Amino acid sequence: MTTKQDLSNRIDRLSKDYDALIDKHGHGVRPSYVSADLDNLSYRIAKAKEQLELLDIESPCDEWHGSYGKGQL
Repeated sequence: MTTKQDLSNRIDRLSKDYDALIDKHGHGVRPSYVSADLDNLSYRIAKAKEQLELLDIESPCDEWHGSYGKGQL
């Protein structure tokens, strides 16, 4: 299972890679492979952020202790 810290580290690393490509090739006209790499990195950053948000959602199952009605099974 991926932890919040793992996802935060992944987002930071991917963001640094993205920023490095922008710094190297700039905004505007650039080779198509750079644009493809930037698109791929953006997608991976967005997915990691979605996963991080899902970890923050509380599930009703979080408080369930395996009992039905009164008492434990």
